[in-house]
Amino acid sequence: MEITGKDRVRFLHNLLSQHVDEQKEGKRRWSTLLNSKGKLIGFFQVWKLENRFLLVVHQAHKLEVFKTLETYWITEDLNFKWLEDQVVVSIFGSTAESLPQIEGVSLAVDDYFIPSVQAIVNESQKQAIQNKYAAISPELYEAIRIQSEFPLPEIDYTDPIPLEVPFMHRAVSFVKGCYVGQETIARLHARGLNVSKKLLPFECAIDSHISPQASVMEQQTEVGKVTSLAFSPTQKEKIGLAWVHRNAFKKNLTVNGQAIEVQYE
Repeated sequence: MEITGKDRVRFLHNLLSQHVDEQKEGKRRWSTLLNSKGKLIGFFQVWKLENRFLLVVHQAHKLEVFKTLETYWITEDLNFKWLEDQVVVSIFGSTAESLPQIEGVSLAVDDYFIPSVQAIVNESQKQAIQNKYAAISPELYEAIRIQSEFPLPEIDYTDPIPLEVPFMHRAVSFVKGCYVGQETIARLHARGLNVSKKLLPFECAIDSHISPQASVMEQQTEVGKVTSLAFSPTQKEKIGLAWVHRNAFKKNLTVNGQAIEVQYE
């Protein structure tokens, strides 16, 4: 989504959980749009470019983000536009410095655990990149995504409080003033981020019979649910993401009777 107009900075800064007023031109930040109870409406990237912002919104969040922004848009000088001809691509194994410059393309260091760069491109620019760089398989991408602890809507979460998803912490400023949902975030932050559950990465043996939506157990009690699973070629074992209730943090957990090792830091 492209947002232009002279009130764009003030409008977004008053709604989003991240500082956009001090964001430098050409830079990207993660942010969230929340409801009044601190629940997630949208988790997305905010690119600040010349005379405009670009919000890179997942398809699952697109409608609700747009409706919410429209609700708060009263008299501000703003324009919203979906850029259907623009897509986001990740280039693995590269850095921004190593890539040849493509006219009109903005680059940002990506959030995966291996070197990677993200770019916003049109169809012809995307084709030029695909001609130069080999595509990775969906299975390898899923392994990279999970090992990077990067969650996806409708797969790993629906409407969490961002503090329940560690990857989303980067999208929240704990020193920013008022924004929608800030009261809930500030209260939880003051209590040491003591949320009732978290989406956490885990590892398990390569021969474990585990699948998404399987229950996470602590002895005979269900304490969570697996959301994503993949084989990690670097760790030579299965890795995944799972919701775990705080009462079960740092206890011996199993899925289908098989041990999993949850990472809490």
